[in-house]
Amino acid sequence: MLMDMFYSNLDNKKRRVHFHAFLLDVHRRIHKRKQEHLETYGRSMHIELQPERDIIGTIAKEIATESPVLCFDEFQVIDIADAMIMRKFFSVLFQQGTVMVATSNTHPQNLYPDGVNREYFVPFLELLQQHTKPMDDAYFYPITPQVQTQVLAIVDELLQGGPPLVLETIPVMMGRSLQVMGQGDVCVVEFAALCNTDKGAADYKALSERFRVVVLTNIPQLTLAMHNQARRFITLLDELYEHKVRLISTAAVAPDALFQFDAHVKVPVPLSLASKQAALHDLQANHIKPFTSWDGPVAHDPATASDGEEVKNMSSMTDLMYACKRAVSRLHEMQTFKYQTLAASSNVQNTKVHK
Repeated sequence: MLMDMFYSNLDNKKRRVHFHAFLLDVHRRIHKRKQEHLETYGRSMHIELQPERDIIGTIAKEIATESPVLCFDEFQVIDIADAMIMRKFFSVLFQQGTVMVATSNTHPQNLYPDGVNREYFVPFLELLQQHTKPMDDAYFYPITPQVQTQVLAIVDELLQGGPPLVLETIPVMMGRSLQVMGQGDVCVVEFAALCNTDKGAADYKALSERFRVVVLTNIPQLTLAMHNQARRFITLLDELYEHKVRLISTAAVAPDALFQFDAHVKVPVPLSLASKQAALHDLQANHIKPFTSWDGPVAHDPATASDGEEVKNMSSMTDLMYACKRAVSRLHEMQTFKYQTLAASSNVQNTKVHK
């Protein structure tokens, strides 16, 4: 949708094309020009010895003249033949002043992952970094001062110079409420505030219905000992995803490394019986299903009791691992252009979306 709006309102000479189709056209032109050079200069002299015989550069200049603005849908690189020409081709395009706007489900630095001879492709990534700016960064890691400064700048842009964030109370259900820092359609909240305390689907649903952009900060790497926090985080993601809320987050590690579970790790069980019953009551009140049984090893002497318990309920572990995989998949999807445009076009009044 954003690309549609940009392209339709542009008066300059322009061209919009699927990136794969564009590269096929470039290869077709290269092949045709090589055949012409072969006929003109012969087999030993048709190679790029002189500027006028620089086929890739010549074609790039032609395209730059034809279309000073190039709009690509689904920018991706999966073929070695494409990867090998892109540095030279786009270097000339940018030198000619061509403006490139592209949609992609992949961050520029993650293009052509594990591809053949990727080391020869890396200079093109450096060229992209110099001449382009990703507009939909949504997941920042690791948590560094630079990342924190960048996210604060995004929040300032989201607020559009309006009133600052204030503590807001959101009604949940049955007299319960949730307090977060918010303003307009933007909310900024720490992971610990939402996932280290007794929160459930009702809280996250209320949050998702109230805000269109949630900035979630300081997500830790989640181990099995943090399985309660992990379950809450997964439930939070589900609600944000279902309500098409834009999520901007800072985390200790990449999405694929967020959940680090070992079925044989011992989980601390320091709670008294009263504490366990109170915690279970809170979970049930929030419609949260407990992850594992509270039952721990039995010992005659409390001093010799185990300091933890192995999570042996394979059904619970299987469910949790499946939920983690779904959460990681959704984290990736929520960073894509498609999801961002869906979030931007949600039928909610007064929506503000970082662009």
